[in-house]
Amino acid sequence: MGTCYETRADRTRFIIDEDFKIKQELIRAIQQSSKIHQTQIGDTVNDKVIDIGPKKSMPMTYRAFGNREKIINENKRTLKDEYNILGPLGEGGYGEVYLVSHIKMKLKRAMKVIPVNSKNEGEKTDEEIELLKNLDHPNIVKLFEYFCDSEKYYLITEYCKGGDLFDLIKTKKVFSEQSAAYIMYQIFRALIYCHYTHQLIHRDIKPENIVVYRQNNAGEDLYDVKLIDFGISKIFNKSEKTNDNKVKGSLNYIAPEVIKKDYDEKCDIWSCGVILYILVIGKYPFNGKDKEEILNRIEHGNYSFPNEFTKESSPEIQSLIHQCLSVKPSERISAKEALNHPFFNLYETKEYFIHVTESFLNKTINNIKKYEINNTLQELTFTYIVHNYPDQEEINLINRVFSKFNIKNDGKMNEDELKKGLLKYLYKGKKSKDVAEKEANAIFHKLDKNGNGYIECEEFVRAGIDKKLLKIKMFWNLLLIFWIKIVMGKYPWKN
Repeated sequence: MGTCYETRADRTRFIIDEDFKIKQELIRAIQQSSKIHQTQIGDTVNDKVIDIGPKKSMPMTYRAFGNREKIINENKRTLKDEYNILGPLGEGGYGEVYLVSHIKMKLKRAMKVIPVNSKNEGEKTDEEIELLKNLDHPNIVKLFEYFCDSEKYYLITEYCKGGDLFDLIKTKKVFSEQSAAYIMYQIFRALIYCHYTHQLIHRDIKPENIVVYRQNNAGEDLYDVKLIDFGISKIFNKSEKTNDNKVKGSLNYIAPEVIKKDYDEKCDIWSCGVILYILVIGKYPFNGKDKEEILNRIEHGNYSFPNEFTKESSPEIQSLIHQCLSVKPSERISAKEALNHPFFNLYETKEYFIHVTESFLNKTINNIKKYEINNTLQELTFTYIVHNYPDQEEINLINRVFSKFNIKNDGKMNEDELKKGLLKYLYKGKKSKDVAEKEANAIFHKLDKNGNGYIECEEFVRAGIDKKLLKIKMFWNLLLIFWIKIVMGKYPWKN
């Protein structure tokens, strides 16, 4: 991907090669699809907007359009032409965060502004962008697009209107065990995805980097949350420890081994233990009069529970905190082990998290069975809507169906998980195992569009979504505007 520091020729070479191929395929798709919604296409796409360029044919593979990375691009317009800045939201790792509103779409987004003072910093930001493009998990915030100038990057991401967990903690002071379980369950799910699917250490897990998406309908004290800010995250090798010449993370949440600059993904679990302690007790486990005293307490695992908490809290929550705050990483619980801890069984956390009605489950699976892609534009349409409208209630519910079937909680549903999910939740003894295997096989190969051997969350949602959404004129206008803007570099509304 181009950085702010590459020459104009270097950047343009890639853009021309890729955009031309996409352009040719898009024009053919629009022509093939005009019968689907001829009035919307006719109103928006015309000879003044579309310039198909040279006549040489350069077909793209059909499969490529199933990848969400294709819809996350650098916006080559200026920021002020696209967004109004409404105000600050806070500060992230190495950047400030603002609330912005898309001028034409009227959608609120969060914008992370990252200063770039050297080529090295530009490359690091490019790495963060590429990382966010590849993360596909309901409990991790989404990147939509980004801008770049000679001084800064502007990352446009999902906005979660509930604020961050830190502000919620300041308001509530102390959470019930059930509420804390629901929050931590989601964080551990996100970390399983990071640690096992992407070999990624977040390195800055703290309440400020957990945003509240909404209050769950299942209970007034249950909050849906998402993990944000991967600015100092790092890919790791499971067979090696990470060595850094600088300590990374936030003081009160940092693990003992990070202080020693020799650590692995278990440092994120320590931070989770600190957060869980704060949620149910209302203060930091490691306090001190200065930085040195706090670090000393962390290195020795010097913390305790208040007497009242010890008497009134469940043995399960005390056990989970202790296992997260084990000084030796080898003795510390993993994200997978944490998610299977008896604490979450105590409050039926998983059942709350994956709950959907039987009728909605049947509807989703039926939509998946009927899912057929007739042309590239349809695939782009589903991909764009699912990725860019995560707050749609139906998308949230289909995410739950995906979580029901994804037994390993790693964000990658294999064929065996799909088969078991059909037998357990849909057929319930009404169909044989052989029938379930045949249907699972057919569904699996239909949904695995990028051919990586598993179904990702957005692939599942694209197939399960009610296609009536696509008949809404707003979606068609937004989609056509979006693709003309990204691929052609032209704007129907340009003054």
